[in-house]
Amino acid sequence: MDARHVTAFIISTLLMVPLVLGAGCGRHSAAALSKVDERKLFTLEANPVELALGEAGALVVEIEAGKGWQWNDEFPVRLALGDVERPGLSFKKSALVRGDEEIQVAATRATMSLPVKAEAPGEYMVPLTISFSVCDEKRCHIFRNREVKIELKVRREE
Repeated sequence: MDARHVTAFIISTLLMVPLVLGAGCGRHSAAALSKVDERKLFTLEANPVELALGEAGALVVEIEAGKGWQWNDEFPVRLALGDVERPGLSFKKSALVRGDEEIQVAATRATMSLPVKAEAPGEYMVPLTISFSVCDEKRCHIFRNREVKIELKVRREE
């Protein structure tokens, strides 16, 4: 390995350190690469939605921190709309980020509501990705690009 490759390896390794140690988790270092039962850290709910044709609503994702854990309000939370063929759906935003009014945060719970308008009847499976973090008194766990799918039914008004 020549000096150029060694330097590139060292730089790329140093750039990865904040990702492993928990960038965005100002209070604590992140638990990196440890085996953790995620069911103890948080629960995630994304219930099906039913709208009438022409009706506006929201795809709602709720994350509740587990016992002894809390929502990390310092982490740059993000909920993003995935690739979906949606000629019958209209979204005001393709992503929500920390500070957006559609993200409501309490000590142990976060609710994210992505506004949608039903423009054509049908059944849709809407993919979303979520990045967030929960912490206890000693450490934080970071979850990046977690995939969630929400079923959305649009019915004709009769």
